[in-house]
Amino acid sequence: MRQAILLLNFGGPESLVEIKPFLFRLFSAPEILTGIPAFFRPLIAFFISLLRLKKAKKIYRQINGKSPQNFYTRKQAQALDQALAQSPAYHYPSPIRIASANRTTEPSIRHTLQQLKQKNIEKLILLPLFPQYSTTTTGSCFNEVDRQLIKLKWYPQIIKIDSWYQNEDYINLVVQTIEEQIICIQANNNENDQNEDLPAHILFSAHSLPMKTVEKGDPYPTQINNFVSTLTKRIQSKYPQQFTYSLAYQSRLGPLKWLEPYLSDEIQRLATVGIKQLIMVPISFVSDHIETLYELDQVYARLSSDCGILHYHRCRTFNDDIAFTKVLQSITKSKIKYNKV
Repeated sequence: MRQAILLLNFGGPESLVEIKPFLFRLFSAPEILTGIPAFFRPLIAFFISLLRLKKAKKIYRQINGKSPQNFYTRKQAQALDQALAQSPAYHYPSPIRIASANRTTEPSIRHTLQQLKQKNIEKLILLPLFPQYSTTTTGSCFNEVDRQLIKLKWYPQIIKIDSWYQNEDYINLVVQTIEEQIICIQANNNENDQNEDLPAHILFSAHSLPMKTVEKGDPYPTQINNFVSTLTKRIQSKYPQQFTYSLAYQSRLGPLKWLEPYLSDEIQRLATVGIKQLIMVPISFVSDHIETLYELDQVYARLSSDCGILHYHRCRTFNDDIAFTKVLQSITKSKIKYNKV
């Protein structure tokens, strides 16, 4: 059986010229701009992209004029391909294909599916690079795959991996990134002239979601809360009573109510209760893009400093870390049909 694993992501503009079409595709998605009749959606998306274009260009100029997300998604696909090819325990009836596709930028889902169809793939494993499920992210990618398969008149066996935040290897990797920053916290405490530990806090940050989406039954906030609970227990078991913890949400758009507390409000609250060291943990991103490089590294780092927080530590995303390749292997292992040697 010819098999393929398709890594799915939203993607980001790789130049200033690509920002406008990126915004248009983003807001054209029915799962993003909800409640709008299909006939009017492209028109509304066009006007939104025009309104947001100037500000978006200004922001992207501050992160070298592009998003690195597409680059890292390709690297993650290549690394997974190499890891599977080197597996000593199994061989394949034919080489398993690893591909990547984006919801809003090239390579598009349609283009990638066309290529896989030409390779006569019979089984397609869909792996969105979103640990927690939301209709706006994973759901949107799945829906686009379904729409394009119908247009292509291609009906392979489909396996959808809708969430993987409970994967043990993934949990361990996130804990590792937190522990890397705990070492920095401990170093700061050792260098403190007053011989007194500075109050430290671990703040989990997740991409926010409109409440109108949550109220329709989206499981995202429940999965986020469960994941934060798991991470907190792991850290508390190794570093009891050293940290306080909380969860907040970033990246909201527009005037509608989104999941709270908002990250800016939470940072200000923490400063008022005396927190001097902050570990920021992004828990819904697996590679760097505008939400990490601009929002977390610039906007919220600056806000923390302005509020009197002395040390701001942002946990890394995984980008091309080989440890994340092992996570992807772990997630897909049970979905692939192998022939034993």
